Amino acid sequence: MRRYFIAGLLLVMLIIVAFVLYGAYVNKVNESQIEQKVATGVSKLRGEKAEVRNIFPSLGLDTINIYSKDVTDVIAHVDGRIVDNPAPKNSRVRKGDVIFVLENEDLPLEIEEAKSNIAKAESELSRAENNLQRYEFLLENNAASAKDVDEAKAAHSAAQANLNMTKTKLERLLIKSSHQKVTAPIDGNVLTLYHQVGTYVAANTPLARIGNYRYLYFDFRFSDRDARRISEGQNFSVHIDEGFLEHLRTFNTGDFGFNATKNESHEKIMATVIEIFPPLSESAWVRDIFFRIDNDKNFLTPHTFGDTVLRSQNPHRCLSIPTRALILGESISVFVYNDDRTISRRKVEVGFSDGKYTEILKGLKAGDIVITSGTKGLENGMKATIELEGAEKS
Repeated sequence: MRRYFIAGLLLVMLIIVAFVLYGAYVNKVNESQIEQKVATGVSKLRGEKAEVRNIFPSLGLDTINIYSKDVTDVIAHVDGRIVDNPAPKNSRVRKGDVIFVLENEDLPLEIEEAKSNIAKAESELSRAENNLQRYEFLLENNAASAKDVDEAKAAHSAAQANLNMTKTKLERLLIKSSHQKVTAPIDGNVLTLYHQVGTYVAANTPLARIGNYRYLYFDFRFSDRDARRISEGQNFSVHIDEGFLEHLRTFNTGDFGFNATKNESHEKIMATVIEIFPPLSESAWVRDIFFRIDNDKNFLTPHTFGDTVLRSQNPHRCLSIPTRALILGESISVFVYNDDRTISRRKVEVGFSDGKYTEILKGLKAGDIVITSGTKGLENGMKATIELEGAEKS
């Protein structure tokens, strides 16, 4: 048994020694390659030409506040107790749909009283008319004075005014009775119910809030340079942080943010530039750009979203290079491969980017080759061989 143990121990030690020797060999080979590279002064790099191509610019926005312009409260026009709520929270309603039904127990009695008062006023008016006609007849036959006729006319006018007043009161009561059915003033969704069935409310009390989400809006402030390269009518797809949307899918009840009843992940949110303010014709350092979201499938509801990307649906033709070629620092630069097979660092001014490619405004021309492989450790004047992306070695 002891003999087997010693043999196993020796085998383990041999394996360890073999790993150590192999590691030393690999290090020696790497050092040799590095020494050879330094001695020759030639680096093998990959690159790609700056070319004029179509890109679809992406704009990263830290935060956007999506809102609706069509939001309103539903108001009670009469006192009463809520006896029904045909349109519950989050339901879709059309203008004129009944949201609440109120019951005012005093209204029927007031209406009947108003009808009785009208009957009395009509009777008083009839007597006043007869009395006026009688005095006018007597005046023609010198059996009554002009004063008697004037008094009869005044009484007739008073009776007519009283009848008109009682009819007006009945009309108002009937209107109040019809308002016991509280209807939606616009098409939209029932966002909030301020009161529940059984609650007594006074006239002019807000009962619910309705919002129309057919179109939603947001705006963002851009520098004048960036704003001038965006145009009214330009279309963008809106990409909201997927993790945040997933949170809304899980926890949202439909009040804000992601509509949990229509949470298909393939939904595409589209926005159109509807206004640039101040207009481009005026001088300004910054400009507010207003977007309208086509929300015909009710995919979104008003909410504040972070980590949002807008991707233009309109191609932007420009001189561009692979984004991975850019070296970020106090200034933006790239390494350029020269005709004499050396590389040089060059500052560039960038514009729009679609993630894969970035627009070059200054610093390069079409045909320039930029280094796309690792740029760490590269220096001006270093000799290199280049392998073009998608092409044979140069």
